Amino acid sequence: MYLNFSEPSINHLRDRNWAAEKALIFENYGPDDWVYLIIEGIPLSERAKNKTFVPIVHPMHLHGHDFFLLAQQWQSFNLTHVNDSNIFHFNNPPRRDVALLPVGGYIAIAFKTDNPGIWILHCHIAWHASSGLALQIFERQPDVIKQSQQLGWADQTNKVCAKWRSWLDNPKNWFDSVAFQEDSGI
Repeated sequence: MYLNFSEPSINHLRDRNWAAEKALIFENYGPDDWVYLIIEGIPLSERAKNKTFVPIVHPMHLHGHDFFLLAQQWQSFNLTHVNDSNIFHFNNPPRRDVALLPVGGYIAIAFKTDNPGIWILHCHIAWHASSGLALQIFERQPDVIKQSQQLGWADQTNKVCAKWRSWLDNPKNWFDSVAFQEDSGI
């Protein structure tokens, strides 16, 4: 995923077609619905092929919600795991806002769609998020549009974006005055 911080997703609330690099999950859930996600690490078989891959866990964080950690495994996901009560925990699962994605394994999370917005799920290692280990979840688009109109988000967003562009255009703010390395900021 690539986020252009000079062109935030909030400026495109009515869009229906999103570029693939936005890594956007777009579904119109109701306020009492649940989202279930399986997030997989690189399979162990792929690690052997990729000599540059560094096998580490990834602390995955979801903005806008706590989530239930239904499963966390050091093996690749298999649909049969869902019915195995030793692997998937639907009865009183732990609630988190960060969970470690095991090397070569997966996590299964669930959250209720009770907070409309565009939320990011990302690795908490900054350069991993900047490199694309993240996705956006556009939750309840009609409600987000309604809130933005009621609260006047457009004016505030335009002010913040103007300040960002001003800061970004000034090489004195860059770590390297020749080329700007944009970090995720998340």
